[in-house]
Amino acid sequence: MKVRNIFLLLLIVLLIASFTFVVFAGVPIGIYDFNPVGTIQQGLDLTGGITIVYEAADPNVEDLDTKIKGAMDIFRNRLDEKGFTEAIITTQGTTKIRVEVPINDSSKEADPAEIISFISTPAVIEFKDPDGNVVLKGENIKSAKPMVDESGEYLVSFELDEQGTKDFADATSKWKGKTISIYLDDAMISNPTVENTITGGKGQITGDFTLEEAENLAMQIESGAIPLELNVIEQRTVSSTLGDDALANSVKAAIIGFIILFIFMIAVYRIPGLLADIALIGYTSLVIFFISWFGVQLTLPGIAGIILGIGMAVDANVVIFERIKEEFREGRSLRSSIKSGFHKASTAIIDSNITTIIAAAVLAIFGTGSIKGFAYTLLISIVVSMFTALVLSQMLLKLVAGIAPNGTRMYFPIKKENKENLSGGEKKKPFDIVGHFKKLIIIPVALIAVAVVVSIIGGGLNLGVDFTGGTVVSVDMGEQFNSEEVLGIVEKVEGTGTGVSVTSSEGNQALVKIQSSGSEATDEQVINNMISALNDAGYENASLYNTDNVGAASSADLVKNAILSVVIACALMLIYITIRFEFWMALGAVVALVHDVLIMICAMGIFRISVDSTFIAACLTIVGYSINNTVIVFDKVRDYLYTNSTADKKEIVADAVRATLGRTINTTITTLIMIVSLYILGVHSIKVFTLPIIVGLLAGTFSSLIVAPSFWALCSAKSKKNKHATRKVKVIK
Repeated sequence: MKVRNIFLLLLIVLLIASFTFVVFAGVPIGIYDFNPVGTIQQGLDLTGGITIVYEAADPNVEDLDTKIKGAMDIFRNRLDEKGFTEAIITTQGTTKIRVEVPINDSSKEADPAEIISFISTPAVIEFKDPDGNVVLKGENIKSAKPMVDESGEYLVSFELDEQGTKDFADATSKWKGKTISIYLDDAMISNPTVENTITGGKGQITGDFTLEEAENLAMQIESGAIPLELNVIEQRTVSSTLGDDALANSVKAAIIGFIILFIFMIAVYRIPGLLADIALIGYTSLVIFFISWFGVQLTLPGIAGIILGIGMAVDANVVIFERIKEEFREGRSLRSSIKSGFHKASTAIIDSNITTIIAAAVLAIFGTGSIKGFAYTLLISIVVSMFTALVLSQMLLKLVAGIAPNGTRMYFPIKKENKENLSGGEKKKPFDIVGHFKKLIIIPVALIAVAVVVSIIGGGLNLGVDFTGGTVVSVDMGEQFNSEEVLGIVEKVEGTGTGVSVTSSEGNQALVKIQSSGSEATDEQVINNMISALNDAGYENASLYNTDNVGAASSADLVKNAILSVVIACALMLIYITIRFEFWMALGAVVALVHDVLIMICAMGIFRISVDSTFIAACLTIVGYSINNTVIVFDKVRDYLYTNSTADKKEIVADAVRATLGRTINTTITTLIMIVSLYILGVHSIKVFTLPIIVGLLAGTFSSLIVAPSFWALCSAKSKKNKHATRKVKVIK
């Protein structure tokens, strides 16, 4: 048996190592180079580039969806023609088009203003004869639409105006039996043969069309005559240098975090900790593989999502190990403890992770750009973490237990006296959480009070342009600078208006925020003038690093989606926890979430950190993570209620918190290790994203141990029934 276990253990470790090598280093298979990490599509915050969001000038225009699709086709043709084949064009809502264009050293055009110009130019549709002469222009086309003929074949029917009817009749008469090609922006999109002279102003283009092909051709033909008027409501530019730095620093942070995490797990959990580290390597490789497999765009927040997922993967292992330790302390054998521990922990792990999935799913639905990429990455991370914890870790632990069944001391650092105490000796009375709740709640109340005072003095929260609208220009000053001096220079630049602020970022970077004023203050020319003014004032090396330009309409959408996201996430979690546990537990969990988000907002106010779209992602991440911890505590409460439903609620909470305290502290530490490393080594944009997560992790730990269980105890003590809490637990004897 031992030989078999050793063989299987080595085989699994070898498979994990091989798969990891293939994912990250790649292997050639014939002419195909299998390298998942090399095929991951990177977001603009990693590659550098420009993001443009267009909105239909008239949202009530007839057949808006068709015209939006036609405009997207035109954008795609123009970008492909310019060599931007990796550009991503998607709809955002029902009235907006989002265009993401990577810009690197190989790009034919690197000027964001020029890119916007050639993308937004009205489409040019031309019909040309075999000699290349224009016989019909798009302005002469009244309409074009797909149709089905008598035989069931798809075709494109078009109608011309008076001048177009005359010109096309002459052309089709002259070139009967020849081709008249259709060009969109000098690119041929169709080359039909003239079968008859068309004199009535109506023609048909036949061919072996599918419905989609007929629809696309009709939209392309019509778009030249009826262009969809679009307004630029958002523009963001990220330099390739910023992207390179962000990626390099994030990878470095992940490696350092991994090393520290590995050491921590081995120190705390010994052999199980080592096995968890092995499973964690498998988890990371699987996440990278699935990100590549599903074509998820990897963004800077997405990297943070992977690193956060690592912490959550460790969390699942910690929950299992603590359960096993509990079983072992109660006198079970090691094998029995492992079996029972995994069984009891699985319910809590699934429940806690589903709540986090809810938060990630809400982000995926309502988020845009990098936030959506973060949501997809987090979803993949959660699902894979459950698999590695419940399947891979369990398999490894059972194999090792079979190799050295008597070496219990090597598995968990459990002191003999602790085992005796928990096996029937005199137990130390746990701390009365509920009884001291009023004293403990002073901590967040004091923090909120400080935040309110600071915000009042500072003029409220430091809202970014995502919420206020306007432009933020990141300027590399090339040297140390005085913010007040730079502000004085910028304010004198024509077009910047009065709503200008300057703050220092990392290194020698200055963040110049220009609020929307209805003028031309946010255009490219004003930014260039600002850089020139800084150069003339003595900052000779000052240069543009990146820009964020958000219109009022886009910021209003963000505010609406942010509120909607949080409300929907909390509502869905309330429903789920009510079904799985009971209403008062669900309500206590939601109260804890409100506490966590409020503390995060307070921290942003105290430290005067800009609140932008990534803050919403950070909030929903903590919403999911915090409720993860809360569910673990309530799972233990549910266990105690099952054995003694009439027990005093205060004592149940005290026992549950004591039982889960070690797990909660350890899992918070493991997650903080990864996030703090990312904060220390990350660029400014990732620091803005990770700092509220760090605050949220600490707040979530407090609320999970104090706020949520205390709220439940105080409210449920007045309730006579606890049906849900007593019917969903199965104990293994």
